[in-house]
Amino acid sequence: MKTTIKLLIIGLIAFGCKKDPVETDPAKAILGKWECIASGNGSSMIPISHPNGYIEFLPDSVMNDYVYETKICTSFKYFVDSLLHYYQYADDGMVFDNKFKITFTDHNKTMNLELQQPFATFHNFTYKRIN
Repeated sequence: MKTTIKLLIIGLIAFGCKKDPVETDPAKAILGKWECIASGNGSSMIPISHPNGYIEFLPDSVMNDYVYETKICTSFKYFVDSLLHYYQYADDGMVFDNKFKITFTDHNKTMNLELQQPFATFHNFTYKRIN
């Protein structure tokens, strides 16, 4: 009787607790809406208690940057290889390739972006996924 109960408990533990698979491809994991919750440099991150908007990555390589207060949405083109690249276009026709090292934590619910340009004020940004 004790052996049967032990086998039943082991079976429930082994087969009853299925975890959702975590997407490992950053080009797929990035899809969705994200709010910035902290920015700074390295370990000196400043929490953001009231995000001013969100960014949304769509499957067709379009990134939308939405500002809550003004209700203005700006779109950019992006792609992901070993880095996240998104392109900003200046009025004079210049194109800026913003490059970020991208990592995900907490089952892809948190995204960390590290800006790869040397002269930025802030280099690190932490985002949380929103619905």
